[in-house]
This record gives sequence, structure tokens and C-alpha cells, in this order.
Amino acid sequence: MNTTIRIPAWLKKAPKKGPGGQIGADFIINGRLDSIVQEVGKDKSVYYKLTLNLTNLKSSMITWSDQKQIRKTFKKKSIGL
Repeated sequence: MNTTIRIPAWLKKAPKKGPGGQIGADFIINGRLDSIVQEVGKDKSVYYKLTLNLTNLKSSMITWSDQKQIRKTFKKKSIGL
């Protein structure tokens, strides 16, 4: 059985990255999610903070960064009479 793989012309001309000649990404996105829990009586609050960074892989510089904070509140339910 003979199998031939056809590579599209646009892929043959695509820019190559690094010494191995791989086709690769220009940027990478990474982030961190932190949470803080506070409980007072029957109330519980959870604070979330999401931090994202977009890094240029060629220059290793952070191109974009942003943070978002969210607070969720809960009421504890009583069990019993």
C-alpha cells in the first residue's frame, strides 16, 4: 500500500521558527488564578483574581497584561430545628 501525503502550497511557504525550522507561534498566553476565602458568621465571601500575560516569544517581552477581580458571596444554610 502506497500512501502519499499532500502538503498544501500555503503551508510550504509559511514562515518558519527557530533552528529546527518548525512552524510555530509568535505569542504565548499564560496566567494565574488566586482566591481568598473570608467567613463571617453565616456569610462566606470568595475573592478571585485572574491575571493574564501575553508574551512575544521572539523578544520575550510581555506585550499585554490584564487583571480581573470577582467576588462571590454565599449564605450558609442552617440544618436542624
